[in-house]
Amino acid sequence: QPFTPKFIPYPIAKIFAACMEDLYRLPFITKEPRLTRYSAAVLSMGQTLNIDAAKRDLRYKANISIAQGIE
Repeated sequence: QPFTPKFIPYPIAKIFAACMEDLYRLPFITKEPRLTRYSAAVLSMGQTLNIDAAKRDLRYKANISIAQGIE
């Protein structure tokens, strides 16, 4: 089944995440919440990561291209 992303405004996601964190504090729930305020904040912003230092200092080479990874 193909992945279909859903848009949730950040303020709503933050409230939902806070509720999940509170619910998962109950003593009989031992798992971590699927969404936290931290993960909602991270997912609400674009991220561009530069791996030039890893290529230069560690001689890193990717096994697959970015396009292949996205696919």
